[in-house]
Amino acid sequence: MGSPRPAERGTSSAVAALALALHVLDPAYGLTSILDFAPDRLPADFQDTISDLDPARLLDPAQHLTASSPGVARASTTPERGGRT
Repeated sequence: MGSPRPAERGTSSAVAALALALHVLDPAYGLTSILDFAPDRLPADFQDTISDLDPARLLDPAQHLTASSPGVARASTTPERGGRT
C-alpha cells in the first residue's frame, strides 16, 4: 500500500487538529481517537468536512472545518502544541 494522496493527508491533518482541539487522547489518530474518546463531541455537521474530488470544491471542507471549529485553527498554529507560528 502506497502513501496517502494529498487530499487524504489533508483530511487526516484536519481531523487530527480537531482531535487535538477536543483534547482527546492520541489526537494523531484523528477520527479514530474522536470516536473512541469523545464521540458525543463530534460536530453534527462533520460530513461537510469531507471533500469530493472536484478541484473547484477541494478547499470547501477545510474552510468549513476551521469556520465551525475555531479551536482547530488555534490548535494547529499554537507553538506549544507543535504547530507552526
